[in-house]
Amino acid sequence: MEFKYQLVECVKQCSTKEIDDFLIREVKSLFNTPKIYQYYQVLKDHQCEASEAKLIVAWLAQLSGDNMKLGMLSRSINETDFKGEYLSFYYDMRALSGLFGDPRERLVFSDKSLENIVVDQSSFFLGNAYLTRGQIHNGLKEYRKAYQYFYQAYETFLSQEMMFPASVSLTNALLNKVRLAQFDECIKIAKQSMLMSSSFSSSVHQYWDVLYLPMGIAYLEQNHVLLAIDYLAKAKEAIDALELIHMHGYLELNLFKAYKMHGDMKRLKEILEETKSLFAHMRYPMMTLIMKYGDVLLDDYLSVQEIEELILMYKEERDPQPFLIEIVVYLGNKNNEEYLGFDDFIKYINDCRQQGDLISLQVLLLLLADRYYLKGEHEKAKIILEEVLLYKDNHQLLGALYLYPYECWPLIQKMDHHMKKTTSKQPCFTEKELEVLMLMEQGITNKEIGEKLFISVGTVKWHINHILSKLDVKNRIQAVHEARKLGIFKENT
Repeated sequence: MEFKYQLVECVKQCSTKEIDDFLIREVKSLFNTPKIYQYYQVLKDHQCEASEAKLIVAWLAQLSGDNMKLGMLSRSINETDFKGEYLSFYYDMRALSGLFGDPRERLVFSDKSLENIVVDQSSFFLGNAYLTRGQIHNGLKEYRKAYQYFYQAYETFLSQEMMFPASVSLTNALLNKVRLAQFDECIKIAKQSMLMSSSFSSSVHQYWDVLYLPMGIAYLEQNHVLLAIDYLAKAKEAIDALELIHMHGYLELNLFKAYKMHGDMKRLKEILEETKSLFAHMRYPMMTLIMKYGDVLLDDYLSVQEIEELILMYKEERDPQPFLIEIVVYLGNKNNEEYLGFDDFIKYINDCRQQGDLISLQVLLLLLADRYYLKGEHEKAKIILEEVLLYKDNHQLLGALYLYPYECWPLIQKMDHHMKKTTSKQPCFTEKELEVLMLMEQGITNKEIGEKLFISVGTVKWHINHILSKLDVKNRIQAVHEARKLGIFKENT
């Protein structure tokens, strides 16, 4: 009999004590599924009497995003109500929730959980303690520690035959390994785990398809773009089927990058529109930023108002995401503005070095080199690019080199003769560049192009310079001629 049906029937027919006993007895089943939100909907109105049952429902509320219910239940219990593994479970609830202080404060509760639990005896509660600790370290951008705890959680859940939390734990572990640019090891571990999972039922096997996410990102950063698109699409299919809403965001961020690097602006636009539709009624600041990121990759342009909103979001963030720093600096370079102060920019770069976040570090270094190059400080740009090329050679960090139309490309190619400016036969144009190119074919002036597209003449010149560079030509006439040869006008009419 399906567990959800048992749960529903128990809530309908049983006494409060019997329901509480059922929850305590079946705690592993409640958390060994992507259907946690559905289980919570069945239980959220149940008035628990047993402290352990209250704690279980509080956890379900937390994982379902119901902070009001979490707050109410957490006020009705305290640590003196629990012993043994449930005391550890209580500490982990306080460690994970943002209602109980910042990550550093919550580490204290995680310490108590790990001190209280018997670490040499595998159990669901031990796996949960490791998973919670990994999430805290991840929030603190301590990626090496996060990986270790996530992997311990994976091994513990696997020993308990809890396949869903095991797959989630391993996915999180490998996402941290990818951020540290340990791509080959990430892919090896993921493939071994997926091979192991092939013996499971189709429903359980699907849990492990989420591992396509870190694998896809690893391939993307190595510039295996088509392979990355294939794996990220498979990850999206699994995430959508399992309704893992919390895994959205990071997925779309990398899909945007993959389609941009492949030059498939049509598909990038489709994914961006799907994402905007999915989160239209959800006011998540992170998703708003990710959609802005997609807008920049698609169009290479934001209005003055949108840029002001982006800068305001940056200023309001206590610990801004690297990709937010990335687009603020990129737009500043493009518009010859300093939206982010130089000292702050250098601080974020040094933070990435300290954290070992080589993926973010690589793109920020490229943008710093571009800032120097645009100012004519080519020797400083060269010093920065030496570090970029070192990471390229030592860690196969190639993806960032093909993400933006860097002005310092001539210097990159001078320093590394094997570097090619584009990885595809046809140049990758942004949507705005294609619009400008189509108007160039009509032979109208820069001013007229600006009026038609509602952009400044300076922005038109910026787009034309990149069009000329991508087509490897010297003037507008040659650009139109080359675009005709490549069939660009036919494809976009």
